[in-house]
Amino acid sequence: MRVAAAQDARPHPNTSCLRSTREPPSTKESGWLQRPAARAEQEVVVLVGPPGSGKSHVTRRQLVPAGYVPANRDTLKSWQKCVQVVEQAVKEGKSAAVDNTNGDRESRQRYVALGRRLGVPVRCLLMTTSLAQAKHNNKFRELTDPSHQHVTEMVFNMFKSRYEEPTEDEGFSEVTRLACVPTFDDRERERLYRFYLTEK
Repeated sequence: MRVAAAQDARPHPNTSCLRSTREPPSTKESGWLQRPAARAEQEVVVLVGPPGSGKSHVTRRQLVPAGYVPANRDTLKSWQKCVQVVEQAVKEGKSAAVDNTNGDRESRQRYVALGRRLGVPVRCLLMTTSLAQAKHNNKFRELTDPSHQHVTEMVFNMFKSRYEEPTEDEGFSEVTRLACVPTFDDRERERLYRFYLTEK
């Protein structure tokens, strides 16, 4: 079942994030375009957003099937290994997707510099999910997925305190904003999702 977008709809953590738009130089939104996150040409994609904003879903459902090699710090355990995976992928002629929070400019510059050195464009995918929505999504995942690791309030606060809005001045070929439209295959999960699951 697909849930129509509403003003107060919270993005489902496993939803398809289908809405995107290129970020203009003024950093103001110019409207939403229905298009996929993947591109045909080789590139490095740096996803940006707090835990629960939909980054991993976009990576798994849209980028990996299109041939992008994923690099995730939770899996690889260090940003250095993420850089190595991205570099190897690019040298093999593949695109790569950096599925980390990447909230500050310093974190993103590692990949911008790598792309510049290897002659491959680096694009930013900025999740528009708010912190409140992300917290809701994480709580929902904890209730419905026993394997999901708890994300503490401290993690969200750290992201918020270090966050710097990504712009093309950093060296990105473009900044694309993505918003999630909630979709549900199970009525009970949809009902649970519509509750306020967080205290704040």
